[in-house]
Amino acid sequence: MKPNPCHPTHYTVGMTQGITPIVAAAITASALILVALLAAVTAYLGEKRTRRRTLFGEAYRAALGWREMLYRVRRRRGGPEAEDALIASFHELQLEIDYHLGWIGSESIYMQRSYGRLVKSIKFATEHLIRAAWEEEAPKHPSRSGAAGPHPEVSQAARTFLFDVRCHLAWWQLPKLLVVWRNRVWLGGSNL
Repeated sequence: MKPNPCHPTHYTVGMTQGITPIVAAAITASALILVALLAAVTAYLGEKRTRRRTLFGEAYRAALGWREMLYRVRRRRGGPEAEDALIASFHELQLEIDYHLGWIGSESIYMQRSYGRLVKSIKFATEHLIRAAWEEEAPKHPSRSGAAGPHPEVSQAARTFLFDVRCHLAWWQLPKLLVVWRNRVWLGGSNL
């Protein structure tokens, strides 16, 4: 017997054979879109992490630059022009520290507090040494006098900040909570 083209079973068989390639193409396209989205999100998160790492690294360098200013004062050349240039370097460094303090605050208030503590520790450790170095007469041979005098100890504050940076940049949330806990503000406490 010949199949009747007007019979409903004829159309049903033809439709199921035509849907299979369409469904397969849709599943393949959906999988490709999902993989592309995952790759885009991973690239975005990786770039964001790299940008934050760069910001924290530059901020760390600026904070430790304050300690370096002690040695620059100790090795300064005599004369008002050299002292004016050194004072201008202090001002530029302070601007850079303030910039990083604000920009880190836009990323995380808790990291801003951690950075503020690092800067405070370095300035506290170097303040009396910088003042004493300014009161001394400029050395006759500046290149030989850089190591003279006591050296400020800031390694613990630096380690604490770097630990906070590592925790903040972690993929998992638990280390980030540690940064929040360590840098929280107690009732009546200071922001920095």
